[in-house]
Amino acid sequence: MKRSTLATGVALAAALAAGLWWVSRSTPTGGEASATARTDASVQSDAGTAPGTGRDAAANPLKVGSLRGTEVDGEVRFAADGSVIPDAGLRRLFDYFLSTMGETDAAGVRGLLRTYLQSRFDVTRTERVLAVFDRYVAYQRALMDAPGARSSDPAVRFAEARRLRRSLLGEAMAEGFFAEEEALAELSLKRRDIVADPALSAERKRELLDALDREAGYDARADAEVADLAARQAEDIERRGLNAAQRQAERSALWGPEAAQRLAALDAQQADWDARVLRYIEARNRLLQDARLAPAQRTQEIAALRARMFTAPEQRRIAALEEIGQLQAALSSP
Repeated sequence: MKRSTLATGVALAAALAAGLWWVSRSTPTGGEASATARTDASVQSDAGTAPGTGRDAAANPLKVGSLRGTEVDGEVRFAADGSVIPDAGLRRLFDYFLSTMGETDAAGVRGLLRTYLQSRFDVTRTERVLAVFDRYVAYQRALMDAPGARSSDPAVRFAEARRLRRSLLGEAMAEGFFAEEEALAELSLKRRDIVADPALSAERKRELLDALDREAGYDARADAEVADLAARQAEDIERRGLNAAQRQAERSALWGPEAAQRLAALDAQQADWDARVLRYIEARNRLLQDARLAPAQRTQEIAALRARMFTAPEQRRIAALEEIGQLQAALSSP
């Protein structure tokens, strides 16, 4: 195979080998990013969209607390009959306001959300959105108190979360809010079971993992030769503990200087990601051990911590791994 062909796929292949493909799959497309970043506008016709940004009063905690200088994330959409559409944008909006817990109380969070909604919608639509918000908060509280949520088996915890979502939120809201997160969690559980199965050979495990990737719509392993070669080199580099200059030289020899530079950038990305995950785990453990916090408050404090430390796609990945008890798997290093 020609070096030029190898170079085009090596960065993605090495990211796969390092476990970074979870991040790339969760990164929003340009369309998503632009939709989230839209500025204030009137409610659009038919769809009833209200972009999640705006001007808040100077005394608003969103402007003087940890979220000062940020734009409100998420959006509200209404169906033709005026009902609220429970989608990922609405959940992002709720999570944005819930991340102020600790700087204000639960009633304060709801008040902030009400003020934001009233500046965009009439009374009827505002109350409809708040009713959905109340159901979302009730689900979070119920999950903290559910016996299954404390099980040592990740599959049991995931099943309990799915059950509560559908019983308390309904199928449409559960799907709209958690479809991507549940898909990631299910894939994680399947991968975990394959890797942990002592009856499977290493080759059979690779075959099954590849099949899972294809089933999930992930096709970056199409060139197995590139992926395997990149994975072997990455493992060798880590085993030998090479410094940055040595890594660059070895990668340049195999892939060429341009691909080597991309891999160096991935090294930096991986190091930053791992550092943030470790800081999050430490802070989260302190919250879990704080006996002064009520279950609902602890849930909200953890959600606020995630919002401060990670982007929206990263938060979904972290939440999915937490849900199945595999947060340590977020670390991309061995």
